[in-house]
Amino acid sequence: MADEEAEQERGERSDPSSALNALTTRLEDIAAALKNSQASPDKRASQYCYDQSCGLTTSVCH
Repeated sequence: MADEEAEQERGERSDPSSALNALTTRLEDIAAALKNSQASPDKRASQYCYDQSCGLTTSVCH
């Protein structure tokens, strides 16, 4: 499993436009979910920051 993940990461690094598209889609999904949330603005902002940092550092968050 770790070999598959390492191979996938290498593939993503070799194709920056694919990685950028995936990140853009993830951030759009996060933004839409937070916009439609019933949580307080402070809670939504905290969640957005957490989710965005997880998108950049998946090994820490998952």
